[in-house]
Amino acid sequence: MSLRCNQCLPLSLRFDQCLPLSLRFNQRLPLPLRCNQRLPLSLRYDQRLPLSLRFNQRLPLSLRFNQHLPLSLKFNQHLPLSLRHNKHMPLSLRFNQRLPLSLRFLPI
Repeated sequence: MSLRCNQCLPLSLRFDQCLPLSLRFNQRLPLPLRCNQRLPLSLRYDQRLPLSLRFNQRLPLSLRFNQHLPLSLKFNQHLPLSLRHNKHMPLSLRFNQRLPLSLRFLPI
């Protein structure tokens, strides 16, 4: 399957245009296959974990998503405001591009 962005898809289903092509995620793939296999293993989702815990477990605990919060507030509240989930952006663009690649996640 091509890794190019399909311009006919709604914005929410397109690749994250802020990332280089090699690091974009294909939203048309089934969830278990969605993570770009060109990324180093440490930056991929752990597909063996339940969906709620699937974000990279190699990150320090303080940088992981807070699973006890409601979905809308799940991003780590200990991070500075500038690095938290930006609620004012459209869903497809909501992840803060100032975070290092290892901490950026696409909506699932």
